[in-house]
Amino acid sequence: MNKKNRGFTLIELLAVIIILSILMIIAVPSVTKYISDARKKAYVSTISSYVQSVSVKMLAFGFDQKPSINQALLIPFSEIKMEKKAVSPYGKFLEEQCYIIVLANDGGKYSFYVNIKDSSGYKVYNVKSSNININTPTTSTNIKDPVKISEIKNGIIVKIGENNFKISENNNIDSKFILLESA
Repeated sequence: MNKKNRGFTLIELLAVIIILSILMIIAVPSVTKYISDARKKAYVSTISSYVQSVSVKMLAFGFDQKPSINQALLIPFSEIKMEKKAVSPYGKFLEEQCYIIVLANDGGKYSFYVNIKDSSGYKVYNVKSSNININTPTTSTNIKDPVKISEIKNGIIVKIGENNFKISENNNIDSKFILLESA
């Protein structure tokens, strides 16, 4: 019984390696894009949950301070009460640069503007909540970083929509929110 053990030839092995390489070239960018899109969707979902929490609180219960026409109320993420604190899929939110600004409009309506930055550099600057989509979060240096809350408290002017606002003299000292008025 003379059995001859036979393996794969070099050409067969090369063919398998080439086929696997082609599959990898096709699959890796697709999987990477899918993961990136999923992270951006999670980021937008996180932003939406914060905005929704502020919106419900503002419209249903109110805050100790309410902005009137030509005023806005800055609400830090750290002061937004949520059942479970949402996190960025990219890194830790930089609390000093994460806030929602509630802008009073005519007719008792409010607009919500978002300023967020996380430790990996993803940010959203001066964007109306209704305009946020998966293309909004960016690491681009062409987009300004959100102004730090401490700088706003020290009088720096912050842009909300197309208007500039500064800290109001009518701030409630006990409030953790910052009342802003048109500059």
